[in-house]
Amino acid sequence: RPPLFNFFCAVNRVWWVLWMLACCCSNAEDVGEIPEATALPVLNPQLAPWMSSASLETESSKTEQVPADFGSFSIEVAGPLGLELDTAGDHGPMVLEIKSGAIRSFGERNPERALRKFDRIHAIDASKGTAAIFRDIQRNGNKMKKMCLLRPRKFKASITKTDELGVLLDYNRHSLGLVVREVFSKGHVNEWNQANPQDSISEGDRLFELNGEGLSGQAMLEEIRVSSHLLFTVLKYPKL
Repeated sequence: RPPLFNFFCAVNRVWWVLWMLACCCSNAEDVGEIPEATALPVLNPQLAPWMSSASLETESSKTEQVPADFGSFSIEVAGPLGLELDTAGDHGPMVLEIKSGAIRSFGERNPERALRKFDRIHAIDASKGTAAIFRDIQRNGNKMKKMCLLRPRKFKASITKTDELGVLLDYNRHSLGLVVREVFSKGHVNEWNQANPQDSISEGDRLFELNGEGLSGQAMLEEIRVSSHLLFTVLKYPKL
């Protein structure tokens, strides 16, 4: 197996149950070392020479409508993708930056179908989930790939913290914010959802700003611990 994939697999998913996040409950023992595995530029052909043979990007044969602000769509490309990805969570990697490669070339030729920052790769061919998607890319670097993508919308959720949040979160040290793995029936997040069903926070959504500031996963967790007013900016992804 390529060494970068072995590195990725060696990183254990770290998740945290935020059951008691009142200020008086915070202590140093709750903060452990978080493995680093984020924003891996492994899809940049300059950093993956074993994938860098010449290739052609091709347009999808479908006449699918690409969502302007929220929804799912698919494209077909071949060759090194040239993406910088955030790998937190197991719902698929999120696009952080589009570098030189098949994806940028496709977007230049098809601007109405171009990927954007924060789009999530839901599947490549039959592969779903972060680990499986990376495995598919590593094994089939220059082959034609059908990519299913999710485009999120943004909303803000304001929570005054007096008790537990009641969520299970995925993150790593340098991930952009926190990915929601589960929302429990007790806690502030469930209360927000009951009062705001049109902007509910659910599994797979990403808390990517807190009080107007974009933070890494660990930094956001620490800010949640010490703040009583939490204004989250949420990336909400469509459910397939």
